[in-house]
Amino acid sequence: MIFISSLRRALLIGAALTIAISSFVHAQVRFASPGDSSNDVKQSVDSVTSFVQRRSGVEFSGVTEARLVALEQRTLAGANRRLSANELVDGLTDVALLRLQTLSDQEIEQATSVYRRSHELDGSYAGFTWGVIKVTPPEFANGIRRFRDESRNRSKELRKTLRMFIAGISPESGVNGHLELYSRVLPEQFGSVFRAGITPLQTILLAYAIVSDDPLQLSSDALTKEMEHAREWMRGERYPDTKGRYPFGANGYLFATPVNVFFGDRTINDLLDFVEKRTGN
Repeated sequence: MIFISSLRRALLIGAALTIAISSFVHAQVRFASPGDSSNDVKQSVDSVTSFVQRRSGVEFSGVTEARLVALEQRTLAGANRRLSANELVDGLTDVALLRLQTLSDQEIEQATSVYRRSHELDGSYAGFTWGVIKVTPPEFANGIRRFRDESRNRSKELRKTLRMFIAGISPESGVNGHLELYSRVLPEQFGSVFRAGITPLQTILLAYAIVSDDPLQLSSDALTKEMEHAREWMRGERYPDTKGRYPFGANGYLFATPVNVFFGDRTINDLLDFVEKRTGN
């Protein structure tokens, strides 16, 4: 996902870009502030989980959402500190390695099926990005299996490489690229992250953006219009109707990634485990 974000972003050139930045603030996500009520914090968490669901189909369990509310509230009250960018990179690296270690053969096939559909251009705009990568679906599956084996063997080289990609290998990629971009274009949501640190709720939203390659600064309305634009531009029977489709996620209309495999309840809780251990007093 991180490897090809610049290619995918080059495809989002229609209606979405004309109303990209300003419309996000109006109806998408808000973060609570220190001193806000517990109800404000819950509404903030609800705004993020609803946002992720609308964009990718990923749903948070009630237990996970309640845990996120409690951890965000403790952080805003000063009982827990916030993460730095480097700590977030460490956390995402550790969680990614753990997810690789625990992947089942069935989950690898689920991830491969997402790649296969896009690679063959039969129902995802993403195919135009994946198609330029000369890796067949079987090679894709074998690559994930190799990463799984290396992670189980505690490969230091794999961890080093993974951390490098998660941190960001270009100005717009990874944790550093996302933080730099969002601190500029979404100042109400991310303007203070370099000064004050990153809250648990911001951590989850950033993790989702990196895994899904969802550009958060584009509003959901803008993405819907871009889906309609893509449908009109592509035409033909092999490009599906937009009705009932999400822009991102495992069946993403604009860009498909196996978010259901790499960003489920299990992974979110592993990340919250890291946050609690690193920031608790």
